[in-house]
Amino acid sequence: MSDYWHPDVDDVVTAHEYAGFVSRIRTTGFLKSSEYGIEKIQEVIDEAEEQEDLYTAAAVYLKQLIKKHPFSDGNHRTAYIVALQFVRENDGTFVPEQTLSDEEIADVLKDEIKFKDVEDIAEWIRNGESL
Repeated sequence: MSDYWHPDVDDVVTAHEYAGFVSRIRTTGFLKSSEYGIEKIQEVIDEAEEQEDLYTAAAVYLKQLIKKHPFSDGNHRTAYIVALQFVRENDGTFVPEQTLSDEEIADVLKDEIKFKDVEDIAEWIRNGESL
């Protein structure tokens, strides 16, 4: 278990609300039920907390919040916000944010993340090189 700051379920829900505020989310709320959504979010947090490396933990947030799909809409955007906040809160640098446009990042989130393993995503976050 790492000594990093990690979000709790409320932090992830707040990130989802923020994603809805800054972009168009078609439907708000959890996919199936609040119990289902909270359970899926906690599973992701637990997995991320097991990681010793900052960027691997961030990659878990990014990939698994998308994969586990706790929300009706906006899971990619929420996962990005959570991973970015996680890296910043722990004094790391989310390099793609500095090297790619918002549109390029959105394309990676939509088209590539789900097909990559956590280690590749961690390297992308760490150094910004293409997946």
